[in-house]
Amino acid sequence: RWVLWQDIVPKYVQPAPFEYSKVIVPTSDSTLYAYLLKSVVISGRPVLMVGLPGTAKTVTVQHYFNSLNEDKSVSLTINMSSRTSGVDVRTSIEDSTDKRSGKIYGPAMGKQLYCFIDDLNMPFVDTYGTQQPIALLLFLISRNFMYDYKKDLDVRTYRDMNYIGAMGPPGGGRNPVDPRLVQKFSVFNMTPPTEMVLGNIFEAILKAYLEPFGSGVKDEAKKLTKMTLDLYTTLMEKLPATPSKFHYIFNLRDLGRVYQGICQTTEDKCVDRKSLVRLWKHEIDRVFGDRLISDEDLKLLDGLVAKLVKNAYGQFADSVLQQPCLFGDFELAAQRLVEDAEDPRLYGDMGTFVNVRGIFDEILELYNAEKKPMTLVLFEMALTHLTRIHRLIRMPGGHAMLVGVGGSGKQSLSKLATFSCGYSFFEVSLTRGYGETEFREDLKELFKMLATGPTSFLFTDAHVAEESFLENVNNILSTGMVPALFASDEKDALCSLIREEASKKGIIETPDNLWKYFLGVAKNNLHVILAMSPSGETLRVRCRNFPGLVSSTTIDWFFKWPDEALKKVSEFFLQDESSIPNQFRDPISSHMVLAHTSVMEKAEKYKEELRRYYYVTPKNYLDFIANYRQLLRSNFKKSDLSIRRLGGGLAKLEDAATAVDRMSAELAAAKKIVDAKTVDVKALILNIEESTKVANENQIIADAKSKDLAAQAIVIAVEKEKAEEA
Repeated sequence: RWVLWQDIVPKYVQPAPFEYSKVIVPTSDSTLYAYLLKSVVISGRPVLMVGLPGTAKTVTVQHYFNSLNEDKSVSLTINMSSRTSGVDVRTSIEDSTDKRSGKIYGPAMGKQLYCFIDDLNMPFVDTYGTQQPIALLLFLISRNFMYDYKKDLDVRTYRDMNYIGAMGPPGGGRNPVDPRLVQKFSVFNMTPPTEMVLGNIFEAILKAYLEPFGSGVKDEAKKLTKMTLDLYTTLMEKLPATPSKFHYIFNLRDLGRVYQGICQTTEDKCVDRKSLVRLWKHEIDRVFGDRLISDEDLKLLDGLVAKLVKNAYGQFADSVLQQPCLFGDFELAAQRLVEDAEDPRLYGDMGTFVNVRGIFDEILELYNAEKKPMTLVLFEMALTHLTRIHRLIRMPGGHAMLVGVGGSGKQSLSKLATFSCGYSFFEVSLTRGYGETEFREDLKELFKMLATGPTSFLFTDAHVAEESFLENVNNILSTGMVPALFASDEKDALCSLIREEASKKGIIETPDNLWKYFLGVAKNNLHVILAMSPSGETLRVRCRNFPGLVSSTTIDWFFKWPDEALKKVSEFFLQDESSIPNQFRDPISSHMVLAHTSVMEKAEKYKEELRRYYYVTPKNYLDFIANYRQLLRSNFKKSDLSIRRLGGGLAKLEDAATAVDRMSAELAAAKKIVDAKTVDVKALILNIEESTKVANENQIIADAKSKDLAAQAIVIAVEKEKAEEA
């Protein structure tokens, strides 16, 4: 008997315990596609599902895989990008198959291998118009064998293989596929769901989740869903993708992320309609607003949200739209990190920037005490991005793409957010000769860490030593694993890390079951944080070539720092400069802001007039401050040296003046003595002169007498002679 598809749609049952990633709401379309997929696959013919992004191609296939008997089936997902080569596809298939006998390969005996090739038309078209992976798949599907390119080109026959493909229409990085391959598949075109179907899906999710909440909360599912879809439709119309806004791709994944955020709340935090609507507004801002790159687009979104809220909830619209709107579960994070206190981690409104800054200032102090210190200024914009990153990595399997110029704080905020969550942190360290082999070894270490707990993997554009690195990252984001990363013995070692945990959950300890459980644990524990720069065309080209970079992450676009943030940063770094007088600190900080912003304005004018780019980044501003501090210290050092040298000279002059004064006093005293002695000497000289005069006179008299006596002696002698003669 013929029946309508909507008449056989099963009722939605919320997964218990609730995990948003396991939520699937049956619709007439999903029921139709699931039936067609199952019927054709059972017949042994490959299936190709074609549809726009967000038409549930991957979800439909994954749901089908989950319905298969694990004892009789094995699934393999190959996610393609522009860099995927024939060797990559061959390696993935060889890694999932075993040698049965002779030259026959396939899954373990008694099992069927279901190979799902996602983004089938992404591989690059080479010079000769072919796509290596497509040519290999065509050969394998047509002939059921491949040649062993490692050893003598022996034939490898593959048995018990089933193929399912999914792709979007050509365009936007997707290429037309070889029609010879397409004719091997049964092709189904998956149409986008109607607004009524979307409403039924998300209303069912929200209504079931809010069932335990108060009556004022759980009855709002229908109204919020209508508001969400109205906003979604308007944004798709008003904000189309352009070359400069290549990431303005709104699809069902974004709607799902909005509801995933809402489903983080609890009865303790969402107590009334107002708190629920404010939470809805926050999730809309995070999913749709954080990727917008201009103030005009942000104003458009804010205006649309405000209009919807005022029309539906006018009585408390002002409270709902109040800024800032910061949600998170880090209210007790500092106590948890310090005292290892119990932290229920309830997702709710964190209040004002003052409250959030107080929490993260304490966490930053703890971070600097335990790890390499960071000089981080938590101004309002930094706090906003910090709460966004924290929110994303707190979601199971949540990934983020942070887009901003150098020095915006992407890496520092990622490290602090990871620390506040209590997660491990991992990033690659580039060395000379670092290549694909070293990167895969680092990824092995990353997956070992994932077996023990949640880990944030920071990957920046500076880490892209080879474009092939992005192929691995794209696979991690899309499927949770890099194809053929681990050998059999390495898989066993990883499974041993989660064996006890798996046994507690009642999982039968077979190698396949343990490896599947490990992949699930790793996917939930891994949080990839991509830190990219928007400068040039590189990011746009990479996102086009590797679609998982956009589709599997939530984008957070970093705007230029506002003047208030620039001033706080300069004040923070100048506070240690004791040589600056207090009355000059504020003018110096203001002048730094003026200098930086004026250069930015000139750079914008330069771009408009000459069509040439001159990038001015926060890193330049930090370098400007660092150079100023260095010059300030250098000049003060020179000044101090000159002051000390001049001071030494002045001290010598003062000592000389003191000595001169002392010697002058001594000289004056000595002069008095000398004067007195001079008088005595003069008197003595006069006395001597008088005595000399008397002596001279006496000498003259004596000389005269001597002459007389000599004359008399002569006379006497004569007289004596005469007498003797007589």
